[in-house]
Amino acid sequence: MATKKLSYFVENENGACRLCTEPDGEEILVQCDECDRWIHLACAKLTVAPSAKEEWLCIKCKAINDQIQEKEKTVNLEATRQSKKIALANLPYFVGKPKDWPRFMKAFEESTKEAGFSQLENLNRLQRFWKGEAERSVRALLLDPMNVPAILTRLEEQVGRPDLVYQEMLKEVLKIKIDGQFKIPELSDALNNLVTNVKAN
Repeated sequence: MATKKLSYFVENENGACRLCTEPDGEEILVQCDECDRWIHLACAKLTVAPSAKEEWLCIKCKAINDQIQEKEKTVNLEATRQSKKIALANLPYFVGKPKDWPRFMKAFEESTKEAGFSQLENLNRLQRFWKGEAERSVRALLLDPMNVPAILTRLEEQVGRPDLVYQEMLKEVLKIKIDGQFKIPELSDALNNLVTNVKAN
């Protein structure tokens, strides 16, 4: 069944206004800046005619303009979302050191949640940012995106356990010696850093 096409305008044989069939008479008309159609001031629901510097669009052109702006807004939002996703795809490189695991996992989990990465995208990210021993220990699992949870679990068991992270941080503290002796200020700073990191993890 054929549908009747909605028309914004009427054929006015009595005057120039395209929203009614009344003659022009003494009434002021306004012209659309886009399509040049003339409309009675009252038909346009205006009380004062726009100035020469003001843009005025008829009902049809305004509807078209609104549609264009909405489409541009949607396109811009999608472009922004894609740009943000590309930026979030980056991760700190991880080579298998326990002390770097908390930072890596925090970046991985938060970026996955924010950007909504798929398992395939996350697998690609792990392959890109895992190097050395970290990559070698799970290389056999890097074949299928569905292995991502198992990959993370295995590596966490190997290098991401809290006790391993703590031990490596403690080793860093014990290395602080100047001329073979511990220096109080440096040791104090290192211990404070250790406590802060332990609390954060």
